Amino acid sequence: MNHVTLLPNPQRGPFRKEDGEVVIDAEGKRV
Repeated sequence: MNHVTLLPNPQRGPFRKEDGEVVIDAEGKRV
């Protein structure tokens, strides 16, 4: 893989901050 790991574990699926903004899309990329 050629990306910076931002979280301790690989993110699977979309990740949303507390306000509901999607910061990582379904492919695990920052948006």
